[in-house]
Amino acid sequence: PILVTYSIVKKGRKGHIVPLPPLSLLKTLESRLSYTKQGAEFMPNPLWANVKLFSIKTASFPFGLLNEVLSVCNDWCSFNPKDDFKVVVLKRDKIVPKFDDKLRPYQQDAVRRIVMNHGGILSMPTGSGKTFTAIDCIQQYKKRTLVICPTTYLVGQWKKQVPDYVDVRTYQGIKDFSILQQYDIIVFDECHHVSADTLYKIAMKLNEQIVIGLSATPQREDNCEMKMFGALGKIVYEISLRELIDQGYLCDAEVMWIDLTPHKTEEYMSYQEIYQDYIVDNDERNNVIVACCDKGKILILVGQIEHGKELLRLLKDK
Repeated sequence: PILVTYSIVKKGRKGHIVPLPPLSLLKTLESRLSYTKQGAEFMPNPLWANVKLFSIKTASFPFGLLNEVLSVCNDWCSFNPKDDFKVVVLKRDKIVPKFDDKLRPYQQDAVRRIVMNHGGILSMPTGSGKTFTAIDCIQQYKKRTLVICPTTYLVGQWKKQVPDYVDVRTYQGIKDFSILQQYDIIVFDECHHVSADTLYKIAMKLNEQIVIGLSATPQREDNCEMKMFGALGKIVYEISLRELIDQGYLCDAEVMWIDLTPHKTEEYMSYQEIYQDYIVDNDERNNVIVACCDKGKILILVGQIEHGKELLRLLKDK
């Protein structure tokens, strides 16, 4: 039999298999690189919830899913020994990390993994110093960098800390994708948002930049994390909240469960109406919250400004 060697060539954020492999392999890749959005049963057409990240027509896929593609291709080669696959990517210079003395050991490990893999996703819990770690990653390269955030508040936080060769914008602030090519490094803060269509388009417009994603919760409830991994790459470093608590870097939490009078109604109510009635205007619930605020520094998280104002009023009257 004639040996056929297929190349997986990286072009921008996509991988392309050349020459075009057999249709049976293409269909297998399409199936493996697909997922169903949460809530498909509520859509007028459930097929709308099917997301396919592999194109049979062009044999292309988001390059962050390379490992999944190679897994399928290796299985294919075990049954078709005349076929072989090789990966063609841009070779980068190796960097030996030089760490900031203030970095904790786990933060040094995270920086080392980013440098070793030329980017990827850091999965680190809130309070672990993701931003501080990412800034050290940026300083390893000392190249023009763009940090993209979901909110203007985070933009302000980043701007206070980054070197002058780093620009910071919101996702919504990028209208002209051509500006992305001005940068060598792109950082996506709160990168679980990248699976949203608009943000995914931004990520997929990149070329050979080093891409770094930051998130405390990369696994999404809507099943769309495959899209995020495709655009940004795999998780190269992960540490859990429990590990950081055990190591003494974060405080453990005491959880109290307080039973309240169940909400009952005979009439239909929308989610917004129930939230207003049972959360914002619930005197019993609000008084319990205020009663818990009897010592130390207290942080109360609310979903609506109106609710926060009501709790503040009760606290002042306490």
